[in-house]
Amino acid sequence: MRDESRYDFQKILVFQLLSCLEDPPVAETAASGFGVILEDCPEVLNFKSHAVIRIMYKQRFFQETEPKLIKGFNSAKPGT
Repeated sequence: MRDESRYDFQKILVFQLLSCLEDPPVAETAASGFGVILEDCPEVLNFKSHAVIRIMYKQRFFQETEPKLIKGFNSAKPGT
């Protein structure tokens, strides 16, 4: 059974990361945050450390965030 409260918390964190992309002083750091989320780290993400590794989590993450990224890109002012 899925822990919905954890899933909601993850969505809130990703939403905050997306909103940081709109703030020029922190946008570059926020963009690198997506790399941290999607990066494979075998030292941490392994069965020995009891990590829950889902198949296609990167694709699911992209599918959920892509519409917001496109909307932000299309509404951005030129040169930002």
